[in-house]
Amino acid sequence: LLRRARIVIGDRDPALPAPTVPTVAPLPDVLDQPRGWVRRWWPERDERPQTRAVGVALAVGALAAVVLPGHDPGLGLLLVLVAGGVSLWVASPRRSRPLSFVVAALAVPLALTTVLRADFGLVVLALLTAAVLAMLACTGARSLPGVAAGVLAWPAAALRGLPLLDRTLRASARRGQVWSTVRVAAISLVLLLVFGGLLASSDAVLGSWVDAALPEIGDDAVFRVFTFVFFAGVTLCGLYVAINPPAVDAVEPSAAVGYRVPPREWQVPLVVVIAAFVAWLAAQAASLVGGHEYVLRTTGVTYAESAREGFAQLALVTALTIGLVSLVRTWGRAERAADRRLRTGLCTALCVLALLVVGSALRRMALYQEAYGWTVTRVAADLLEIWFGVVLLGVLVSLYVPWRRWSGRFVVLTGAATMLVLTVGDVSAFVAGRNIARYEATGRIDTEYLTSMSADAAPTIHASSLPRDVKACALARWSDPDEGVPAWNLSRHRAQEIARVYVGDPAAATCPSGPRWS
Repeated sequence: LLRRARIVIGDRDPALPAPTVPTVAPLPDVLDQPRGWVRRWWPERDERPQTRAVGVALAVGALAAVVLPGHDPGLGLLLVLVAGGVSLWVASPRRSRPLSFVVAALAVPLALTTVLRADFGLVVLALLTAAVLAMLACTGARSLPGVAAGVLAWPAAALRGLPLLDRTLRASARRGQVWSTVRVAAISLVLLLVFGGLLASSDAVLGSWVDAALPEIGDDAVFRVFTFVFFAGVTLCGLYVAINPPAVDAVEPSAAVGYRVPPREWQVPLVVVIAAFVAWLAAQAASLVGGHEYVLRTTGVTYAESAREGFAQLALVTALTIGLVSLVRTWGRAERAADRRLRTGLCTALCVLALLVVGSALRRMALYQEAYGWTVTRVAADLLEIWFGVVLLGVLVSLYVPWRRWSGRFVVLTGAATMLVLTVGDVSAFVAGRNIARYEATGRIDTEYLTSMSADAAPTIHASSLPRDVKACALARWSDPDEGVPAWNLSRHRAQEIARVYVGDPAAATCPSGPRWS
């Protein structure tokens, strides 16, 4: 009996044989394969709960909800960007590497455009470029596919970071910190809404008290909540990438697609494209030798019209050439030394011909601006074409120097430098100055475009020799002051000081429209 009792309560007699435990065959891990691939490409290098990161993201969202709604982009937006950027830099284990300091030297001036420039379109482009630079610093990407994967990792962190967010909230709940407080507040709020709503609807006096105590929820409150959620979420996703950067350089298109194009199937298309470039060069030479009369006689269009019609096509040809060379180098089969030499030679010829296209496109745009005037869009197109030319030079050098792994950084850093010229370089003032110089030389100026320019051009217009009525039309509209300190902007502040000179001028009420001739 004692032996039976010992077996029942779990104290087995050593003399008895060990009981057999049925084993179950493990299930196949087919469902775990995608998860395993994600973990290999994007491992969690730090699996500890990130309570500070969540708190910082909430703080950035709260700051944005306070200073951004109801104000134009200015000092408040800069404060939010600085808070988010500093948090990414502190959280990243790569912050002490040279690339981080190079990125900071480019990203800080781009962020300063929020207080230096009034053209919101240029500010948006500058901030998008700064975001790409931030992901470059966090991931340390070298190749162009790696840079693209790093940029895509920022929104993808909203899903990849959910397990870490869950662990952080659970850890906070165990310590009785944030999650416990949020849970209690949410339950209390739901119970208050249910019971309070029923009791208030049952008694008119209590209902009147509730109506007087509760504030009206307007569009401003909704927008502030949206701003808080958006900036807190974006910051939290960026912090996750900074803490656990993915292995972006492992993304290799050539490895993903094992098929290689046979030599003849890429050699013949390259020769055809080169032949098309040669025919285009022959047409350019004929135009140069024959002059304006030859172009007008054979095509029926002027130089300016030809420039307007051809610049976009030439810019697209430049971009397609970069893509074609990259595709041939990635998927073109060249096992023999002769094939590799031929591939290098054809790609070199294609790059050199594309550089001639860049020069022709810039010349066409110069003719176009000489005939029709300067605009910010046309200058931006010039800078884009110049950047294409710089990238082409990099591709040309990479054909002979083994630096292909650094192509992504080269493209991003040169693109950021180009964006600095476009934004911090005050293109609006440059365009206004060129149009004013054209007016002084020809007596022609497009007042309609001049009056539509941003406040960045106000000092240049004010100091020019333009007629006073044109100045009044262009500058009097900037007399309205900024809406508080969060909206302060240097360009708008200068334009407001200048506009006081022209407020009340009768010419401002009867502004001419269209091109002005004098």
